[in-house]
Amino acid sequence: MSKSNFLNFLVDEAFELHSQVDSFCDLERKLSDYEILFLRGEFIPQIQMLRFRSHLGPIDIPINWSCFSLEQGQDYHWIKAGDPEEALLKVMTKKWNPEIKSLLIMQAEGYCYMIGLKETDEFYLKDLVNPQEILTKVA
Repeated sequence: MSKSNFLNFLVDEAFELHSQVDSFCDLERKLSDYEILFLRGEFIPQIQMLRFRSHLGPIDIPINWSCFSLEQGQDYHWIKAGDPEEALLKVMTKKWNPEIKSLLIMQAEGYCYMIGLKETDEFYLKDLVNPQEILTKVA
């Protein structure tokens, strides 16, 4: 199966929005508050895959795709027009939402996220990639 066909299959079958997840992490709360669409996946170490849940069942994606090879200490990868991974962005834009201008690949609380950013959503980029959350007062 060619890379293009696999990407189309991934988007067609697995791009289920996880807006009604039982337990929200801080990133998911932010995404919900900003009404940004996302896909949540989990790492399966035994098979070295990222597993995304869909209505048809689990879809596994190899972790050796360059957009998932985050450098040590980095929690995100931003894919925009002109980047080497632009093919993935084009497929997501075509199949998911034509308004998507960039794709944010993130790790948070043990999950991998594919986040589709519209031009207006890119305003929230700095807040989304900031690992610090609300500071609590020590009484």
